[in-house]
Amino acid sequence: MSTPRLLVAYASHDGQTRRIAEAIAAGFETWQVTYCDLRREPLPALQAHDRVLVALGIRYGHFPPQAVARLRVRINELRTHPDVALIGVCLSARKPRYADPQRSAYLQRLLRRLVWQPGRLAMFAGALRYPRYRWWEQRLMQLVMLVSGGPTNRRTDTEYTDWRTVRRFGLEWAHSPILPATGTDGCEGDNETTRVRGDHALMIPGEAEWEARR
Repeated sequence: MSTPRLLVAYASHDGQTRRIAEAIAAGFETWQVTYCDLRREPLPALQAHDRVLVALGIRYGHFPPQAVARLRVRINELRTHPDVALIGVCLSARKPRYADPQRSAYLQRLLRRLVWQPGRLAMFAGALRYPRYRWWEQRLMQLVMLVSGGPTNRRTDTEYTDWRTVRRFGLEWAHSPILPATGTDGCEGDNETTRVRGDHALMIPGEAEWEARR
């Protein structure tokens, strides 16, 4: 019997999203795990993997445009693959009502744009790292935190990720039955590869659904 394979595709800014993806993958102890940084490399063909984890950080109110474009290239495979999980990482998820993926405006908007409904969805809180930001990022983050009731002290370096919840997500998924493969429409994707409109825009979210800071 061959070793089952997990593909972990992530897009991170300051490290937190990758750490969360790695913590989920740690639950797949007997699996062969392959990592793909969607900000630097294309998403490989999915047929060779039993499960696919897509982990995306949010920055300035948007998912990384490079990652979204690369997901579009494989969107037909993502739609037909039997076992794909999509997670978003965002500071607003530190509040319980925004940790619900069904209530995340950004996550739901992405799914509507891609016309995609993964089998598993989750939102996890990121980290607030003022000392690591450039001066203008600090000012912008202070504004967002002021609006959302978060800390504005530039010395704040806080991790909001609930690691117990992250690990439980990974373990429950790892120990669930492997779903049989279905047919695929190929790896060409649809004709929307270049539609990344709006993802470059700066947006200050009123409800402080900010960034995954990875």
